[in-house]
Amino acid sequence: MKKIRIFESPQALPKDRVNLLTMSNIYGLVFIGWKGGLKIISSQYISMADKNEGSINTIIDDAPLMSVFMKLPVHHIALSCDDLTLSVAMSSEEYGLVIAFFDIRTFLNKEKQQKRPFVYYKSETKCTVLDLKWNPAVSSILALCQSDGSLTILEVTDVIKQHACLPPTAAITSLCWSPKGKQLAAGRQNGTVVQYSPVLQEKKVIPFPPFYTSENPVKVLDICWISTYVFAVIYVAADGSLESPPELVILSLAKKDEKREDQFFNFNDLCFGVSTERQHHYYLHYLESWDIILASSAASIEVSIVAHQPDKVGWELWLLEDAARAEFPVTENSDDTMPIGVGIDITNQQPVILAGSEKTYPPCPILMLLSTDGLLCPFYMLNSIPGMKSATHAPRCPHLQGEREPKPVQASLPAPSMLVPSRASTASPESTAVIVHPPPSFRSSVLPVILPSLSHHPRVPGDSRSFKDFPAPDLRAENLESSSSSDSPFGGGFGSGLPVPKFRAAKFVRFLDLGTTSSSGSESPGEAEQQASGQVRSAHPATTRSLVGASATFPVSSICPTQNSASLELSVSDLEKQLQQYPTLDPVMVGIMEEIALFQKELDDLKNRTARSNFEVGSAKEMSHLRYDAQSLHTFLLEVKELTETLHVEIGILKTVMLEGFAAVEDASTHNNRSMDQNYLQLLRRKPLDPKSEAQLKEIRQLHQYVKFAVQDVNDVLDIEWEQYQEKNKKHKHLVLPEREVLFNALASHHEIITQQDKKINELINSLQNLRIYNQTSKWCVPSDTCLQSDQCWDTELEMLRNVLVKSTLDGAPKAVTPTTPGKSPLDQV
Repeated sequence: MKKIRIFESPQALPKDRVNLLTMSNIYGLVFIGWKGGLKIISSQYISMADKNEGSINTIIDDAPLMSVFMKLPVHHIALSCDDLTLSVAMSSEEYGLVIAFFDIRTFLNKEKQQKRPFVYYKSETKCTVLDLKWNPAVSSILALCQSDGSLTILEVTDVIKQHACLPPTAAITSLCWSPKGKQLAAGRQNGTVVQYSPVLQEKKVIPFPPFYTSENPVKVLDICWISTYVFAVIYVAADGSLESPPELVILSLAKKDEKREDQFFNFNDLCFGVSTERQHHYYLHYLESWDIILASSAASIEVSIVAHQPDKVGWELWLLEDAARAEFPVTENSDDTMPIGVGIDITNQQPVILAGSEKTYPPCPILMLLSTDGLLCPFYMLNSIPGMKSATHAPRCPHLQGEREPKPVQASLPAPSMLVPSRASTASPESTAVIVHPPPSFRSSVLPVILPSLSHHPRVPGDSRSFKDFPAPDLRAENLESSSSSDSPFGGGFGSGLPVPKFRAAKFVRFLDLGTTSSSGSESPGEAEQQASGQVRSAHPATTRSLVGASATFPVSSICPTQNSASLELSVSDLEKQLQQYPTLDPVMVGIMEEIALFQKELDDLKNRTARSNFEVGSAKEMSHLRYDAQSLHTFLLEVKELTETLHVEIGILKTVMLEGFAAVEDASTHNNRSMDQNYLQLLRRKPLDPKSEAQLKEIRQLHQYVKFAVQDVNDVLDIEWEQYQEKNKKHKHLVLPEREVLFNALASHHEIITQQDKKINELINSLQNLRIYNQTSKWCVPSDTCLQSDQCWDTELEMLRNVLVKSTLDGAPKAVTPTTPGKSPLDQV
């Protein structure tokens, strides 16, 4: 489908956890947040724009958008279950967290040029919204999770009432209502999921899956409550490391009557992350009619689908074709874009004709993706499974009757359940005050506020601002410009024709906490009583019609009731003093006074009957024995505690030693395996040396080069000397006659050789004769021993040899010598 330009591409990539897209599937509207405010577009236009001619890659820059400008950056928007109330969460360092609540009929009312919220919620702490979910069954109830870990349940009507809250120590990280809105699931920093009632009474604790360990802790990032016993939970490393990808786990808990264990389906990193700069966040949407979950990560460019297997307990991941995936486009600089909002529109009534295909499909839901580049990217959701029912319906036109008008500034009201002691162990001892309008620093110059004198009003516990900070009683309403971009950080002032509301005196009832002190340590009980009965406070007419009505204004402590908190006590003296000051009371007040008097009389009778009562339990001896036994048990418990601590320390030491041993064994095993791995050894040889070894290798190479050059010099010298020696021998070349001794040695050697060969021949003859092969005798005979021993025989032989040598002649000219290479020394030949 064609993409729509919502706002200009930001210069820097948004890194915070945001949710800037929500859908009204009742009235067919799309609400989009950005740093400058809100933009609204009809879902019908988005489906019709795709019918026009042109490429699906075309970006529409002139879409009909309604803009509502605000001075604080928006980071979270959400719609109530009836799609009539829009919550817009904004924050800044100066103002902290401010949530504006719009009536969407205000956007459709053409008579109103300025689109103003009808009420505000102001948190004292400077936090942001981690998660905000409206109750799916009650349109006025919402749950708010802030970045400091606190959790608050609010009721939004004409005013804001706080039903219950959890302190920051609860470490809440995400939340989700049950499909019927009867319970609230909250993820915590320790990885557990806790189920609460609407008044934050703890019902059940779901531990983290067994494949996570306490050595590598995880926390809950996001939750989607699918059915009563099925949850989709995103877990991420508890330290918040951006390098560790989140993991999707489907929790399928066993029912009470089922004999099976809880099942955990781990899909690991469902969406491949492409960025480590943005804060972790998963956009989870469950489409009940198709039984699928759409998941998109804030660091990913795609949307994954996890579907429930038909007639089975398990879940499976759908792998779509490349052309059928919902992916975010790249920017003009080819940079990746990621989601800042995901929604599903089920009001589409236009048939679907795919590009390049003549087949027409029935109307189907549209997946809306808001990218970090400011583009709204719609995608058709076609389901080809046979027998799958349609998930779309036609939108309705809202009626303008019942539109809520903006109210003047006032403090938020506690809900009726807050006036009764609660046994919930989840309430907060340190809640912040709830103010429904912005701080006075920007309120007095923009909003027409008229308040009575509140100089004697005690400060609301938990609110750091005194009532002196609010505008004075004689402040007049200002006629402001009818522009949607006025000086207010929430988008424009009231109209010039706004009537000034009138105030009348209200009855005042003060509640005190038993066993606790006032938040203002300087007030004594007497001063508080004087302030409670001294001056009559003024309030809005709509909030002072009855002391017992749900909308009566009670300046009570904003501290949430806890399980250990004392019950609230009605100050009778304050009420009597007020009744004395105002004798003309309505019948309701007279009846209340009569009931109080009757109750006081019954209390006096009870005191009189029990004044003389005396009860004794046990004798003094038994008490002393009991005390002695208690002291003995206390001593024994101290010894057991000391012994347990000692054992705990020893166990810790042994555990550390064992872990070190395991680590050493694992290290040794790794080294052993690597020593036999040829690939690793080859890589190790190619690994560059450390600086010290590199310096030693350099020194060895230098010495080797020096030795090489020295040996070469020695070879050159030896070659020169060898050539000189050869030249010298060439000059003295002549025949040298052998001497007598040399000749004698040669003859003796020859005689010895002949003797040895004669012996071998005789042995060979004997062997052949034995084998009857040779039967002849040698004709040659050796001179007899007598001849050899005679000196005359030797002289004769020597004389003959002399004659031969004398007759031999020597050539005068030497023979030509063939040119040869100069002789080399033995070192060169090596």
